[in-house]
Amino acid sequence: MDSPSGGSIIVVVALVFFVIIVYGTVAKTKWGINLSRIQCPTCGKTQSRGPRVPADAYEAKWGGMTCADCATKMDKWGRARA
Repeated sequence: MDSPSGGSIIVVVALVFFVIIVYGTVAKTKWGINLSRIQCPTCGKTQSRGPRVPADAYEAKWGGMTCADCATKMDKWGRARA
């Protein structure tokens, strides 16, 4: 039996990664990509898209922000975090 080539393994890994990203974007999970502006779920302020400094490790790893007006912590989809 022939073993799979290194190139085909890379293609399969890239395809799985792509499917995870697409699913995460559609289902709005941590793995998705959100290019839209978000609003604070507490005060309704639209958050800026400019450069941001993550307030904690979660924001650094998964995205999201902390509202400058009311300090609500949000995920990248604009949902409040516990």
